[in-house]
Formats: sequence, structure tokens, C-alpha cells
Amino acid sequence: MNTGLIPSSLCSLTVLQDIEFQNNNFVGSLPACLGNVTRLRYLRLEHNDMTGTIPSNIGELSLLVHLNLDNNNFVSTIPSTLGQMSELIYLYLSGNYFTGPLPDSLSQLHGILQDLDVGDNDLSGTLPSSLGGLSKLNMLSLSFNHFTGTVPSTLSGVSQLRILQLDGNVFSGPLDSLFSAEVNLAQLQIFDASDNAFTGTLPSALFQNLPNILTVSLSLNCLSGSLPAQICAAESLLVLSLDGMGSSQDCDWYGDTFFNFFRPQGLTGAIPECVLAMPSLVLLHVSANALTGSIPSHAFSPSLRNISLSHNHLSSTIPYSFQQGQLVKLDLSHNKLTGVWQTRRGDIDVGQNASAEPRTNLEVKLTVNRLSGELPSPIKLTSIDVLQGNLFGCGFSLPEHDPSRGDYSCGSSQLDQALFFLLGGACCMAVALVLYIAYRLQRSRTKSRLGASSGLEAESGDEGVREESFAAAACE
Repeated sequence: MNTGLIPSSLCSLTVLQDIEFQNNNFVGSLPACLGNVTRLRYLRLEHNDMTGTIPSNIGELSLLVHLNLDNNNFVSTIPSTLGQMSELIYLYLSGNYFTGPLPDSLSQLHGILQDLDVGDNDLSGTLPSSLGGLSKLNMLSLSFNHFTGTVPSTLSGVSQLRILQLDGNVFSGPLDSLFSAEVNLAQLQIFDASDNAFTGTLPSALFQNLPNILTVSLSLNCLSGSLPAQICAAESLLVLSLDGMGSSQDCDWYGDTFFNFFRPQGLTGAIPECVLAMPSLVLLHVSANALTGSIPSHAFSPSLRNISLSHNHLSSTIPYSFQQGQLVKLDLSHNKLTGVWQTRRGDIDVGQNASAEPRTNLEVKLTVNRLSGELPSPIKLTSIDVLQGNLFGCGFSLPEHDPSRGDYSCGSSQLDQALFFLLGGACCMAVALVLYIAYRLQRSRTKSRLGASSGLEAESGDEGVREESFAAAACE
């Protein structure tokens, strides 16, 4: 592994075509004379500790095809002269400390640039609409910056775009203009716009008009409305992540107690019946929303491995169909689910087999629901969280790996405790009510006595005045 500075003597090698110093410990800045190496085609310095700025004369490298400065410590703005590199196909600048806007001059690379990655920097401002002119673009990654405003609708015309990463910014506005019936993003496979401030509803065209879509991640935004049934048209979809709609700190109502109490946050309505049967789906995350109704109980895709529907208002039993898959994670906590954990068809069973070895690859979380009955014994799961917030009966062995095992009280004890606290609260309220009534009665009597006493004193005073007046008149 090489260390030290990149010598400026390199600039004298005017016929040099390839500089690949990636994955080393080079420090210092790029030589200011780098623009002199005019035949350079590959400049790869990713994963070093280089600092300073990109020299503005880098635009003189008109034959450069590949520029990769990922994961260094470069600062300042991205020079607009990059737009002069008429042969540039791959531009990677992620993992640095670049500031300022994305140069509009990059649009000059239309018909050439295929990959543009400026993620994990400190860039800001709005996106230039001219990005839509990069007709050959395959990958656009703007993740983890400070971009604001709406996403230009012109991007919907980049027909070869496969990866679009907008996550970790402050983008706002609806997504309808980016995904509509006229969208020409047929090649899009990965769309990640999580942790932003997008508003409106979830566009059905995002699933209906993109036949190659594999990943849709929109968690932590300000979207509302229901889950469109058109989700199921995306037969190639592997990952659907819609956690915490309405929970982004950039939403107008974030932290507004009044708003949050009177209006449900995030997605509402029921889960479309067909979602759990999608043929390619591996991960389904729709937690921390306001979904209601039942968990679909029909066909269950054998591809599903990870399901999280926690922190909603689902109120059904847990479908028997969950037994039929090869789940690795199941989180249904903080809902209103009912039922018992038995082996009968239609009751809870998530791969439990008393004769099998402990499942080390299955994580189950069912806490804070309305589950009851008795748990089967033993439960052969090494990662289970089911006791807290449910009302299981007595007469079973507690799950060995449940974190609430040490202080859990079985159903009757929990019910007794609840009734005790309820009765105690009712008694306290009754005593308080009696004391209040007694106080009001005593206060009323006191006022009556004070009123009567004041009347006698007033009458006595009037008689005294009349006697004094009569005596004065007699003297006269």
C-alpha cells in the first residue's frame, strides 16, 4: 500500500493514459498541473486520504473517460469545467466534502455520461432541469446531501436510467410528475427516495409502468393516502420499503401534537390482498403508518423473507399462510392483532416445530397486541419477543430467549393486576368526588351563615340611626 504525496513530476508524463492509485494512503492535493497530462483516459484515486480541491484545469483532460475520487477528503465546489470533458462516461465523487450546487455544466455531457455519483457530500441547492438532457445516464446517485426543491420532471425522460438514488436530502413536492402515465423510465430498477419531504400520494405509475423495477424505498417522507392495488403489477419487485410515512422531520406537521392526534400520519386503509403473494417480493416494510383492517390471508409468496408491519392499527388474526414461507424476520408488534398461538389451521404459527432444532435465522416480534391463549412449549426460536403487551394464559413454559421472560406474569395475574389498578383508580376518583361534594356543601353553609349575620348587623345599625335622629328632633 502506497503512501505520501502524488508528485507534480507526474505532469511531465504527457503521454500517460492511465493513473490508478485507488485503495492506498495517498495524502495531499491533486497536482495543479494535472491538466497538462492531456492524453489521460483513466484517473482513479478512490479510497485514499487526499485533501484540497479539484484543480479547475482538470477540464483540459478532454480524453478522460473515467474519473473516480470517491472516499477522500476533497473540499470546495465541484468545478464547472468538468462539463468540458467531452469523453467522460463515469464520474464518481461520493464520500467527500464538496459543497455548493451541482454544476449545470454537466448537462454538456449529454449523450456521453452514463454514471454520476455525488452522494455523501455537503452539496445543496436545487437540481438543474438540464439533468434530463443526459440521455445516456444509467445511474444517478445524489444520496445524503442537502438538496432541496422538487425533482425535475425532465428526469422522467431519461429512458436508460436504471438507478435513481435521492435518499437523505430535503426534496419536496409530489412525485406524480416524475412517475406518470407518460413516464419513459422503463429501464428503472432501483428507486430510493427515502428520508426526504415528498408529499402527495404514492404514484400507482411507479409500479404499473416500470416493468423492471426491483427496489422501491420511500420510507420517512410525508406521503399519505392508501397503498395502490397497482403495486401488485410490479412482478419483478424485490424490495418495498414504505416505513414511517409522515414521520420525516421535514414534514410541516412533524412534532405537532394537535395535528398528529386528530389526523393519522402516513399511509391509511388496508393492505391490498395481493401484496403478500407477489412472486418476487423478498422484503416488505410498511411499519409506522396508520394501516387498518386485516393482514391478507390468501396466497403467500415463497420468496418473502422479511416482513415488518409494526406500529399500525391492524386488527386481524395472524394468517396461517405465514407458515408456508421461509421467513427470516417477522415484526407485527404494536397492532391490535388477536388470536392464540396453537397449531390449528388459522391460528398463529410462524414455522414453530417442537421437535426441530432452535431456529437461529428467524426473528419474531409480536409484542403489544391482543394475543391470548397458551404458548406451545417449547418454542424453538432463538430470537423471539412476544410476551410483553399480550395476555397469554398460564400453564406453559416461557420462551427461553424472550427479553421479558424474567418479569412476565401470565394472563390471570396480569388481569388481576389490571383489575386491581382499575379498582384502585375508581376508588380514588370516588373519594375525590365525595371530598369535593363535601367541600362544596360546607362552603355553601358558610356563605349562608355569613349572609344571615350581615343582615342582622345591618338591621341593628338602622335602628341605631333612627334612635339618634329621634333624640336630635326632641332637643330641637
